Amino acid sequence: MNFRQIVLFAFCCLASDACAQQSDNLDDPTSMTREQWRSRVEAAKARIQEMRREGKSMIPPPDEDLLRRILEDGTLVYGDIVVTERGMFKFIGKPEAPHNPDDFLRAAREPSLFPP
Repeated sequence: MNFRQIVLFAFCCLASDACAQQSDNLDDPTSMTREQWRSRVEAAKARIQEMRREGKSMIPPPDEDLLRRILEDGTLVYGDIVVTERGMFKFIGKPEAPHNPDDFLRAAREPSLFPP
């Protein structure tokens, strides 16, 4: 085999591999045909219409265990603000989880942020 044949063979192998990868990955919008893209859009529209007919919300439900999640959050550091249904609270505890409710103080309203 001469050099040209080797280079041509290498390019053919690379091209066939790239084509195989594109056909396997339909999640990539750049590799879809127009018809595939349209069918995905129509399917999404149908799902949304079904949710509307059933009265389902598109907003996910609130986290039922929010308090537990906050008390077990190991990323909190002194001064972090946590917003709950009961208001804003400033974290004053140590970063190590689990925390207890005494590690939080009700955040004072900053007058400059809320003019009268």
